[in-house]
Amino acid sequence: MISKKEKSLRAANKHLQKGQVDKAIREYQKVLTYDDRDPRIRHKYAELLARKGRSQEAMEEFRWVAAYYEQGGFYPKAVAVYKQMLGMDPEKIDLHLHLGEIYRQQGKRSDAAYHFRTVAGKVEKDGAIEDKIAVYEKLCRINPDDVDLHQRLVDQYVDAGMATKAVEALSELAADLRTRGDTEQLLGTLDRLSRLAEEPLPFYREMAAVHMGRKAPRRALAKLQQCFKIDPQDEETLTMLGRAFADLGKKHKALQVFEELIRIYQSRNDTTKLREIEAEVHAIAPESRPPADAPDEGPTIPLELPEELAEDTLRAVVQGEVFLRYGLLEKAEAAAVGAVREHPSTFAAHRLHAQYLEAIEDSPGAAAAVMQMYTVAMDAGDLPVARRCLVETVRLLPDDPGAEGRVSAFDEAMGEQLRAFEQEQVLELSDEIRTPMAVDASGEVSIANMPVSGGGVPASMDPDVESLDGESVEILPDEQLLSELAMGPAAAAAAAAPQAPEDSDEIELEVSDDESTLASPEGAALKDSLDDDPDTIDDEVPLDREPSATDADFDSLLDEMADVIGGVTDEPTAAEGADTALGGGSPGLDLGLGYYEVGLYAEALRELEGVIGEGVDDARARLYIGRCRIKLGQVASAVEDLRLGLDAGPAPEIEAELLFELGAGYEAQGEARVAHDTFADLAQRAPDHRPADVAERVSELAARLAEE
Repeated sequence: MISKKEKSLRAANKHLQKGQVDKAIREYQKVLTYDDRDPRIRHKYAELLARKGRSQEAMEEFRWVAAYYEQGGFYPKAVAVYKQMLGMDPEKIDLHLHLGEIYRQQGKRSDAAYHFRTVAGKVEKDGAIEDKIAVYEKLCRINPDDVDLHQRLVDQYVDAGMATKAVEALSELAADLRTRGDTEQLLGTLDRLSRLAEEPLPFYREMAAVHMGRKAPRRALAKLQQCFKIDPQDEETLTMLGRAFADLGKKHKALQVFEELIRIYQSRNDTTKLREIEAEVHAIAPESRPPADAPDEGPTIPLELPEELAEDTLRAVVQGEVFLRYGLLEKAEAAAVGAVREHPSTFAAHRLHAQYLEAIEDSPGAAAAVMQMYTVAMDAGDLPVARRCLVETVRLLPDDPGAEGRVSAFDEAMGEQLRAFEQEQVLELSDEIRTPMAVDASGEVSIANMPVSGGGVPASMDPDVESLDGESVEILPDEQLLSELAMGPAAAAAAAAPQAPEDSDEIELEVSDDESTLASPEGAALKDSLDDDPDTIDDEVPLDREPSATDADFDSLLDEMADVIGGVTDEPTAAEGADTALGGGSPGLDLGLGYYEVGLYAEALRELEGVIGEGVDDARARLYIGRCRIKLGQVASAVEDLRLGLDAGPAPEIEAELLFELGAGYEAQGEARVAHDTFADLAQRAPDHRPADVAERVSELAARLAEE
């Protein structure tokens, strides 16, 4: 016996076959009294209501069905229902919000961005300021990673005169960007904060710190100029200023700034800060006077490895060793950890880390760092230094039998190779040192063919070297070579580096006219030098790229800036040239593609539009309709057709082409953010589709967004 529900459904179907929609609706109403939780029945009921023009009732039913599917995680079905509703009422903002959220959860960033932008555009056009704020706040909650949405929310706060809310929103965004490590977006956010906040100094200073971290000291100076104008005696600003000058190679100016800091700390009798600055001075200029209470030596790991040290590596190692020597352990830790992180294959970086760990009496940690030195030495093929590292772990861990065991195992496995290596090195060094002296054109005596690198030589190369087989070879190097070998890699490289001439100009910053800002005579001299500097920074000049580290006036940077030009080219792309195979199961489709091939875009458009809905490849037809419209300059219509092509369930290769053309369309419309997201989405969905072109588009758009 059939149920009442089934009986009513059969009756409804009979009425529909006869075209009696009203009677079918009444039967479905009976069915819903028996079971109102079946989404398929309510969906059919909603469609019948829509057919009879009962739009409000139909929308209510559609909403129930869409919410049922969305809450149950049946996202494709929910999307289909929401699109039906948009077909009935495209102006419903909440429908776009639902679709955007579903696409975001599915990871379809370009689809989500389209609906979120649609909402933003409708609100921008028609909404009152209160409505705009409410919608943007909701958009930011739904899509917290979209920086542009947050910035637009701030725009609404500013337009409404809500400065405090604007600063709060930007501060939250800045905190999120710091966590994500997005320095490009962080710089823009901090710049806006500096213009809206009552106290801009912290934001200028953080921008300077970000530029310093990105190794852009000249850009940092532009922000430090603003800090200096606000408070010329701010200690943190002066410290950063000195470091920026040091990074630019302007040692004289850096020392001048640090001398001012030394006077400030001396006047306050702040010995801790005084020692920190004196350590920085000594790291920049080892020949300068060290602090009176500086210890002669810090913890030492007497191991050297010949290696070429880059300038930034050398600076980090030298500074770390200085900090250790002065007992500034926090700064030494930062230098050591940073050196290892940035230069993990550098022997000197791991040695600095080991020295720091020994200084804080962490012998196991120091031994582990020495084992990293051992690994670097083995990778370099320097067996004597590698063995000495193992011996050093025995000193650090005298009660660990494993340390002794590692030395014994090394000798057993590598003994023969080690002896041969040491004898060869000793003989090579002996030959080099005994090379006859030669007199050059100036009359100076030189040793021919005797390069001495900043890295020194293996520690086993002493004047008297006793090899493992008991034989010794006497080597008598000259005094200069002995002193260079004794200096160690960092100091030797620093000493060998050519010394830049002292700068004759002064600190290149503008200062305020407040004569009371620098009370001491020396401070007044510093202020005068800042006023007179020909390299004064003009903060109004936008620095779109890192300039060369020269003393040229900052105004000349305007002539060096490159224009970023975007747009859609009229030349067919490689993919367009390759994707010309005809045959879509329809003469109209084939004819349209043929017209497109020969450049008859209007004719192609007419033929392709005629095949839509014929049951052929609608996605391919939409792709070429979009391409035709782009060629004809109808970019907005092209974007809509390309989106319809994506909705038509395209094959993977057609979907990739649709996404590429869609991204180009957004870019041509000036929607850089959506274009960037679309190309990024394409790279994720189809990584093998035109990877070079896609990567270039993503990179160029990201750079353009960073400049905005």
